Amino acid sequence: FARLAMLPALDALPAGPVDLVVEAVTEDLALKHRLLADIEARVGARTVIATNTSGLRISDVTGRLRRPQRAAGLHFMIPAHVMLAVEITRGEHTAPATMRRLIGWMQEMGKVPLVLNRDVPGMLINRIQHAMYREIYHLIDSGVATARDVDLAVRFGFGFRYGIVGPVVSRDIHGLPVHLATSRNLYPTLH
Repeated sequence: FARLAMLPALDALPAGPVDLVVEAVTEDLALKHRLLADIEARVGARTVIATNTSGLRISDVTGRLRRPQRAAGLHFMIPAHVMLAVEITRGEHTAPATMRRLIGWMQEMGKVPLVLNRDVPGMLINRIQHAMYREIYHLIDSGVATARDVDLAVRFGFGFRYGIVGPVVSRDIHGLPVHLATSRNLYPTLH
């Protein structure tokens, strides 16, 4: 990228070619539709249009565009200037070239692209986090642990480990038979 800019309004879009526009308004589908239609009317045919939705399906957000093949999900985690992972989600009509461009741009920015080849609500990170949150709030509400102890368990327990090795590799290191036996006993009791 030669230049990145956060624009306060669409009227601030620069004259001339723009490679990428990322919409990042609240999770209101009607608002996203209006904004994306306005963006599409203002940019060239080669401009990639991305949505930074956190939970909506990409195809639902971008499906009304005249050129949905140049649209995809580009979900930055907050704070975006610190977090390395960026989810790149292919919509129903997203062209392979659009995905390649987004992946390349994110790599150039020093980000870690997480590519989703299927369009599911919440993408990857929010689906994983919300499954965890569901159990966390159940444990707190049931009196099993305090919010403080849950935060400490994540920060200084498994969360600390995941900065070094991800959960799938972690399972391999510990041994799949051990985790299978634990899962058989634990899964039926999860909220």
